[in-house]
Amino acid sequence: MLSQRISTLFNTLGATNANIAAYAGLDPSNISRIKSGSRTPGPSSTTIKKMIYGIYIYADNSGTTDLLAKTVMYTGTDFKNEYAEYILLWLYEGCAVKKKQEKKSRENMPYNTYGKKLNSVMNIADVSNVRISRQLHIDVSTVSRFRNGVRSPKSNPKLANEICAFLFERIVRLNRLDTLLLLIGTPKDASKEEQYEMFKSWLCDFTQSDNRSRIEQLLESISTFSGTTPPLPAFSDVVSDTVLSDTKALYYGTNGFQNAVIRFLANVAESDAKEVLLYSDQPMNWITDSTDFYFKWSLLMRECVKHGTRIRIIHNIDRDFSEMTDAINAWLPLYMSGLVESYYCKKTKDNRFTHTLFICPGHSCISAAHISGCETHGVYRYDTDSTIIGILSREYKKLLENSNPLVVIDSREKIEKNVYCGKNVTVLSSGDKDMPFGNTNIVFSDKAVAVTRLSSPTITFSFSHPDMCEAFYAYYKYLKGI
Repeated sequence: MLSQRISTLFNTLGATNANIAAYAGLDPSNISRIKSGSRTPGPSSTTIKKMIYGIYIYADNSGTTDLLAKTVMYTGTDFKNEYAEYILLWLYEGCAVKKKQEKKSRENMPYNTYGKKLNSVMNIADVSNVRISRQLHIDVSTVSRFRNGVRSPKSNPKLANEICAFLFERIVRLNRLDTLLLLIGTPKDASKEEQYEMFKSWLCDFTQSDNRSRIEQLLESISTFSGTTPPLPAFSDVVSDTVLSDTKALYYGTNGFQNAVIRFLANVAESDAKEVLLYSDQPMNWITDSTDFYFKWSLLMRECVKHGTRIRIIHNIDRDFSEMTDAINAWLPLYMSGLVESYYCKKTKDNRFTHTLFICPGHSCISAAHISGCETHGVYRYDTDSTIIGILSREYKKLLENSNPLVVIDSREKIEKNVYCGKNVTVLSSGDKDMPFGNTNIVFSDKAVAVTRLSSPTITFSFSHPDMCEAFYAYYKYLKGI
């Protein structure tokens, strides 16, 4: 069981509920309920992701990462960057996760995300992550992320089709097709071609089911947010005098870009700058693929906020709903400061090129333009010339004129007033028997969504992106069985 495995990890590492809660940014009572088995969150829940993060940071700080890796049976060579997937898979391997009783309207929908569907089909096909990764020539961690719901091959149709073909052919070869057809609700008398197409449509449905899962993750983040942030490295451990005094004008590749960003944000924090302007539509792997760099990024962003710097960021979310919810989740602690303004651009991105603009008016800037796919080995300019900064600031302002707010934090009354200006106003209150988040109130229409966390720290978020309004309405229909 999940509770037993978490207890095993804690006992092995010598950690208490309070230790892990402090690093994970959770309330100790949340961890206590999971350890006792009174609460069993799913593998894609934000609480579990935060707990795994806290476990790793505790182990790292206490010098027990080797013991942690051995406990979760890690056999790779880069545990620092792969710990999340392996701890998650170990925690849930063979674990019977308790499920809430579903309505009859949902009895035929036991798997509502790509990860859960893929996991069930791989079990039928009796195939491991390693085997499928070798067969399709992809990294085993990619398969892990697909199975635990962190990612999906939505943006790579070729890979999605290859996964379908490999699994279907193996299941047929093992004479387990009847089991698969029963799972997906496909008639046995259909032709093999029809059965395969139905299977592919079922497994690769990336629309409402994935969006519903994203909405649940967002609501859980808001509902369980403790108001505390996990400990991060000291500023002096991340930023040296050499970084602050660097005078290079050009940085190369992903590592160079990361070094330029550390220099940029460190100088912003040190100079008590009034504002920074951020935009990047290049793939986010430069920040997400390295746990070490992500920690430094988080520290420096918080340092900027702590020094009173207002952060304006235009998110690249025009192609993928998941990017929107991921961005909101990642920035949640910073939103609480009231110094973050986030936007989404109304103009469609040009998929031939990617651009990056990090600007601190009157101080410095980072800029880059690449052919899509060439960012890893690209060139990033670091400028302190006031003329260049002024030109790029005006360009950013033009981009901002074509953007709408992504997240707004204000009084509940003011935000809900905007929602009630729309059509089909709907309320999901904390007392609603179908509402899975007891300390959260939701009001939405075709114009906006207002989500209020009722327990301390009380806060109301507003989202006006049309996709967000549609996703909340779809989630409401799911809860009500409509």
